[in-house]
Amino acid sequence: MSEENKFAAGSTAPGHDGRGPAVDLLKPGKRAWRLPFGRRRSGRFPYSVAGIVMGLAVWEAGVRLGDVPHYVLPPLTGVLETAVMESGYLLAETWVTFQEIVAGFLLSVVVGISLAFLIVSVRPIAKSIYPILVISQVIPKIVFAPVFLVLFGFGMTSKILIAFLLSFFPIVIDTVLGLRSTSVEALHFARSTGAGSIRTLLLIRLPNALPQMFAGLKLAATFSVTGAVLSEFIGADRGLGRAMLKASAGRETDVVFAGVLYISAVGFGMFLLMQYIESVAAYWHVSQRRRRAPAG
Repeated sequence: MSEENKFAAGSTAPGHDGRGPAVDLLKPGKRAWRLPFGRRRSGRFPYSVAGIVMGLAVWEAGVRLGDVPHYVLPPLTGVLETAVMESGYLLAETWVTFQEIVAGFLLSVVVGISLAFLIVSVRPIAKSIYPILVISQVIPKIVFAPVFLVLFGFGMTSKILIAFLLSFFPIVIDTVLGLRSTSVEALHFARSTGAGSIRTLLLIRLPNALPQMFAGLKLAATFSVTGAVLSEFIGADRGLGRAMLKASAGRETDVVFAGVLYISAVGFGMFLLMQYIESVAAYWHVSQRRRRAPAG
């Protein structure tokens, strides 16, 4: 029997020491993503959970054993109790901030993606606007908050604009990068089939840009949360940021930490939503295929 037939029959492969069955590299169904010693990528998750639980336990024990005043650092159990007891008040304020976050984020998506399309498609716009966008990022966006408060008052409009300013730039940059990363061969193929610039943009460039675009969207989702809360710190009549600032002035630190839990849940939910939409829209990308790999 030839060496290839022996290998296909399941005997030891060339160079194998004979102490175990040889691995047939040509046989389908073998999962190459298995880590050394039989561990899989999902094995990292328990370590992350253990690290978080350990950190929370240290927080609780440190406050209890160190007799730390509650107005300086409340225990974790006290924060959780406040988050439940004050849920009606905190949820009402969180809903106001959530509306500002969503409105600012959606505005950044519409403006950012539209501007990215114009930058890629129209050369004069790329030469005139794109450098200005890059240079404008050296200016901290939060300095515009007092200006917006003077122009639009303490209502929701000024908060939406701050959330928009913080979140639209990553969308523009990542979308432009994705649209420009389309291979020359794909563009030549589109031209050879008679596709115009708009058809090429929508059918060739846009699908290719989705992974980069969603990277910017996920960053923008978290930045919009930051922008809305920070703008409420500066001046607002409603919102979770205002509630946390008021609690901090009254030394109600447990309410402040409870507010951090609520706004963290909103930010994490926004990120997970963008990740889910990415898994649906860009299911063909290698990052999504690895995420959907079977555990067995």
